[in-house]
This record gives sequence, C-alpha cells and structure tokens, in this order.
Amino acid sequence: MNIDIIQCIVLTINHITDLKSLRRTSKIFNYCLNDPYVLKLLSQKFNTDNALSFNDFIKRIGYCCVPTNKSYKEMRVTQCPYNRINELTAYSCYYTSELGETFYKIIVHDDLISIYKYGNDFFTIDEDDEDGEQPELYQTLVTTYKPQHLFLGYDDETDIITTMLLHENELNYIFIGSMIYKFTAKAKIIHFISPLDGEDIAYSYAVDEYNNIYLMNNRKMIEMNSDIYQNLKFFQSPYYYCYVNGETIENRLINMDITFIDRAN
Repeated sequence: MNIDIIQCIVLTINHITDLKSLRRTSKIFNYCLNDPYVLKLLSQKFNTDNALSFNDFIKRIGYCCVPTNKSYKEMRVTQCPYNRINELTAYSCYYTSELGETFYKIIVHDDLISIYKYGNDFFTIDEDDEDGEQPELYQTLVTTYKPQHLFLGYDDETDIITTMLLHENELNYIFIGSMIYKFTAKAKIIHFISPLDGEDIAYSYAVDEYNNIYLMNNRKMIEMNSDIYQNLKFFQSPYYYCYVNGETIENRLINMDITFIDRAN
C-alpha cells in the first residue's frame, strides 16, 4: 500500500484508541505512526506539543478525542471497538492481577462468563497430583454471567490484560479486578483501559459516550465539562489529574452507584 494512502488513513482517525489499534495491525502502520511528519500533523490535530515518538504522543494525549467546535453537550467521543462475546473464541481464559498477585480467573465459554477465585474444592493448596504437578488453584466458583459485551482491560505499554469490564444490560456494568462489583453508568461506556504504573498497580478507568470518566479504583465518576476536558490532555492519567486538582474538581466527583459482589482477599 502506498505510504501516502497510509498517512491519509492515519490522519482521518479521530480517537486515540483507534490509533493504538491501528498500530497493532501491521509493521507499516507502526512505522507510519512514528514518522516525524505524521507525528507533527497528529500533534496539530489533537492540539498538543510535537511528540518525539508515537509512545510519547500517547502519553501526552491520554484517551482524548479530537477537539471539536460543537458545544460540549453535543460532543461525543468516537466509538471504540470492544469485544462481543460471540466474536471471541469458543473458549478463552483470562486472569485479573496486579503487583504480581492473581485475583480471579475468568473463563469465556461461548456466551457464558465464569469467574473463579483462589481455592480448590478437591485438593489442599499445597497438595501435588499423582504426576507431581501443582493442581489448579483457581477452582472456587464465584459467579457466572451472560453479558452483552465485554471489555478487556489492557495496559497499552505491555499489552497485558489486568482487569475486565462486563456490560450486563442497559447501563449496568460489572468490574472485575482485585474485587468484583456492579455499577450503573450515566451513559453507554465505549472505552475501558487498565494502565499499569511503575509498581505494577492497575489504574483502570472507563469513559462513556459523553466523556464522563469512571475511576474503578476510587469508585468515583468525573462528571465531565468543557474545562475538565481541555485540562485532562495535559495529564497522563485521570487519576493523576484528580490527585493534582482534587479540591477544585471535588464537586465534579460523584460516588458511583455500586453493589459489591466479591472481594478476592
């Protein structure tokens, strides 16, 4: 494919999540996204300082979409891809973890999600089987779901899945990390990410179609307005933004309506 065509494809994208997905598509897209000319145009488009690399560009932008001239209430972020249950393989296995500790094992079998935690109903944890191998340690069934969709919580730097978000129905969602809880969103969630910090702690957050941000660790929602939206692009994470501006945005932080289902520890 002609490099000019590839550059045109890249520059028509309006959401950082779609750019990240494009980078994983092929080496040529990855090369194009690190081209100084393309980086300059992307930086102008997303209204940020010129980036040295695509990774630097991601850190400067975070999750934001391209600013528009529409009033804020009319502006919605671009739809980002999520995993439909029927698009996954017939059998998939995932683990939620951080700090080197695993909390839950999630089995996706057709349209059924089964969640297990540490414990084995058939063996003691330190008992080996007849072949001298350690038995499966995550055999205590917590619960099962048949969600409409699921989000896999990736860390963009490592591509490691650390958490998961299930869309149960309507505006009801289930977060699976070091604990499991259900919450009601204000609008349809279209973006979910679980970046790891330097100490391997997952700072998971979700973004709905009106840019409201759901902080899974704090169990609070940032009710978005135009000022917060413009300021967020200067921070690598909405958690850090809240840490720096806690007092000034306190009236925009709303407790999420949650119901605890299970704690791993």
